[in-house]
Amino acid sequence: MNGTKQATDLHDEIAEWKNMVSLVRDELKGFNNSLQEVAKKSTSNDVKPFIEHFQNQFIRQNEVSDELFHDLKQVDKAVKLKAEGVEESEVDHLIENDQAALRDRTDSYQRIFNELKSEYNNFLTKHKN
Repeated sequence: MNGTKQATDLHDEIAEWKNMVSLVRDELKGFNNSLQEVAKKSTSNDVKPFIEHFQNQFIRQNEVSDELFHDLKQVDKAVKLKAEGVEESEVDHLIENDQAALRDRTDSYQRIFNELKSEYNNFLTKHKN
């Protein structure tokens, strides 16, 4: 596979990953809103630790989203330079070293978010009025 084809394929993959991160961010906004509703309606002290737990998890997931999105943008910028024919060892190094690592990170990111989402939905089922 030639360099331009690889760069195009990687650019497309990065675009999918950036879209996934954006969707997660949107979903987290909805989770925060529904968690606020549960917090307002809840009178039980038993629920407060769960509310704090999810608040913390959502904050951390947003931080990870920001970090991953930034890194995706950086690699995408390097991919675009490569596609334009810029032959810099830094660009090549960034692309080659980060491609597999980014794939692993996005897979882990998606898996962890799906686990959080499942845990939160179970919580909502039990505690949302």
